[in-house]
Amino acid sequence: MHYKQHVHYIKMEKIKSTYKDLTKSIKNELVHLKEKKNKLVTDVNLIKQPISIPHSAERVLLDIGGHHYSTSMATLKSVPGSYFDRVFSAGSYKDLLNRDGRYFLDRDGILFRYVLNCLREPNDFSLTIKNKQDLEDLRVEAQFYGIEDKMFTNSVFIPDVLNWLDEKKLKIVAFSTEHSNRFPATNVLDYSRTYWLSLPGTITDQWLTFDFGMEAFITKIAVKVDNFECTVKDFMLQNNENDDYKDDNGWVTMKEFQAKCGNNCTEDQYFEGFEFRGRYMRMFCKNNWGPGGGNFILITNIKFYGALIE
Repeated sequence: MHYKQHVHYIKMEKIKSTYKDLTKSIKNELVHLKEKKNKLVTDVNLIKQPISIPHSAERVLLDIGGHHYSTSMATLKSVPGSYFDRVFSAGSYKDLLNRDGRYFLDRDGILFRYVLNCLREPNDFSLTIKNKQDLEDLRVEAQFYGIEDKMFTNSVFIPDVLNWLDEKKLKIVAFSTEHSNRFPATNVLDYSRTYWLSLPGTITDQWLTFDFGMEAFITKIAVKVDNFECTVKDFMLQNNENDDYKDDNGWVTMKEFQAKCGNNCTEDQYFEGFEFRGRYMRMFCKNNWGPGGGNFILITNIKFYGALIE
């Protein structure tokens, strides 16, 4: 073959090979693009399909007195027979929405946060309230929404003002023993220099039970001792979980204390770090400061600091 013809032949072969390779690459790319197209078409079709959301899981927007909240249908209907359960069980709730997509209710929007929290955990909800007006206002709201029982079963009202309780508002309804009419248990409430003495030889497991006449919230007591070897040393404050001072099995110890100044102090000693809520409190005395245990348990005066929940 002539040289020029040979060179031309080689060039043609290269062109053919390159063309063949390009054709194969283009075919492969077309197959890949077709696969991507099919996947995109499938994804688009899935997006176009309506999403099935359980009615209970639907998000509901609320406008309560100008305050906006967001929650689920399940939360709003968590208490059978409540306001929201009745409203949203009667047809399509979407017909009740305003143009902002919210359900409007002309109620207290600030206090509604307590209502919503109660609806979120109706069987375990508890609340501590310190303002009496808020307590009364919240009770009105709870009644409107039909969840008063759920909201207040485990809730606690703590008054803002905790002062010394007038002894005229409480009394001693039970005691373990007393030495004589000269040293009765009631002496601990008269704030004089008289005192209560247990029977001779009873220096352990002596007690006084106090009745506040109604539910009380107590956070501090003052126990006055005297220069006497039988002054109480170790004692416990107890609450009655059954709210019945005659129930011997109902007493639960809230806090244990020890008088710090022995029997050489005539000033009030203050004991706190506990929260008592109830009508009946028991002071259970375990021993005294006397040498060798002494022969009596003695308490001069007791004061209670807190509030009566009227």
